[in-house]
Amino acid sequence: MTVRNPLLPGMYPDPSVCQVGDVTYLVNSTFTWLPGLPIHASRDLESWELVGHALVDEATLDFASAKDSEGIFAPTLRHIGGRFVLVCTMVTGPISRSFIMTAPEASGPWSTPKILDGAGGIDPDVFEDADGTVWWTGTRLAHTPLWEQQTEIWTRPVDLDNAVFTGPETVIWHGAVEGAVWSEGPHLYRVGDWYYLLTAEGGTAEEHSVSIARSREVTGPWHGCKRNPIFTHRNLGRHSEVHNVGHADLFCRPDGSWWAVMLGVRLRDNRHLLGRETFLCPVTWEDGWPVFAPGVGHLPEFIDTTAGLPGETRSLTSASAGVIRQERPGIITDTDIAEFRASALRPAGRDWYEDEAATFRGVRVASWDASISIAWEALTQGNITALGMIQDSDNWIRLRLGDEPNEVLVELHRAGQMERVSLGQQLRGMGDHATRSEEGAASSSSMGTAEKHRLWIRLNDLGILVGVGEKDGDGHSYSVDAAWLSTEEAGGFTGCLVGTWGGEQTPAGAGTIRLSGVN
Repeated sequence: MTVRNPLLPGMYPDPSVCQVGDVTYLVNSTFTWLPGLPIHASRDLESWELVGHALVDEATLDFASAKDSEGIFAPTLRHIGGRFVLVCTMVTGPISRSFIMTAPEASGPWSTPKILDGAGGIDPDVFEDADGTVWWTGTRLAHTPLWEQQTEIWTRPVDLDNAVFTGPETVIWHGAVEGAVWSEGPHLYRVGDWYYLLTAEGGTAEEHSVSIARSREVTGPWHGCKRNPIFTHRNLGRHSEVHNVGHADLFCRPDGSWWAVMLGVRLRDNRHLLGRETFLCPVTWEDGWPVFAPGVGHLPEFIDTTAGLPGETRSLTSASAGVIRQERPGIITDTDIAEFRASALRPAGRDWYEDEAATFRGVRVASWDASISIAWEALTQGNITALGMIQDSDNWIRLRLGDEPNEVLVELHRAGQMERVSLGQQLRGMGDHATRSEEGAASSSSMGTAEKHRLWIRLNDLGILVGVGEKDGDGHSYSVDAAWLSTEEAGGFTGCLVGTWGGEQTPAGAGTIRLSGVN
């Protein structure tokens, strides 16, 4: 059986994984998007099913104060005492509050978050030792740093049921490389007679990496692997497509094979729009230490997950490949507008509380060739005010109907500044129209009756084409460089979504939305 990376394409950052029987469960961070903390399940590592979300209601946490790229940070998912345990952090400005949730099944129902007082910092982990002690491990800025943005990893026994610590705190790690920033995302494991501490290091951008230490006791002393960092793509240079690799979590399948999930990004011209995605990596053990992607040294595009294979034979790409360039074939789906909006992501942060902004509903862009479109008639009957592509509340592009009859406007929001371009007024009955672009290129296209038109938006590599015509990709259009929607220019920790505004009173059967290249 063959798996293709990324395992979960689109905005699925900060993965944490837990193996229960023959099922692998995976959770990701969601920041200020709800429903939050999506949980996927798989029996073969190839087919993944979304079984639920741990967080569906913003009322249980302080989303009203959270800005873009705050909110729900990196979670850890584990199975302890016959139940699923999820720990995570809610970040609002300088305040971080870690919490505990439990459920009998990964699909839920999930308990209301319990705040753990005294658990400062971010990226909590929970680990159950053989004697039943549960250890809470977290990340925070070092109290007495030796360099800027030096962090410390600390651990402490915890009572999950009562959300209280039951013993003293021990600082166990400051990073594997001197001068490295943001040793974070800790996970504790016990393998044989050793405890292992897996961490990310270097920040979640181009210096990102994976490091590991081990100890005979949870509280130390801890000793780093001499090969640290044990995995990174920073040595490949920015011409490698997959970059920013780190924030890993290890797991062992029933056949005894070892694996890791981690985040990474797919670059185009040193930029990424799709967000931090989840990747899979085969792992073997040598001399008491894990080896990631043995024999290859980077994330392979294709992986053989057949049970019982040696780990060094699983990577189906050569060490010189370094890229995952070919896009997956886009699956075009037509989804009822009301159903789409009911199941889509919605913004919950303070930057989205204006009346119209709060009506946005979207899905993750999962391919460099992605699109969304809607029939003119369905847009009006479904009470949709616009459709578009967004990076965050300050950076987006959308199509909407103008104030004049049959007028279509392109609205571009760049770093909070609005630009508007008309695709032409009085579309009904018009003949040829010029196709416009920021660079001034033009071509002609035939237009028909407005009610028969479709409004469409397409991402094609680092370009966005928006338009209106009798079919997707045709008609009067406008093109623009999408670089301002990249994380490198917009900032933040999230990726792009496509979706719609309005539609709060969409009747059933009002029409469909056509999607491609989304997840």
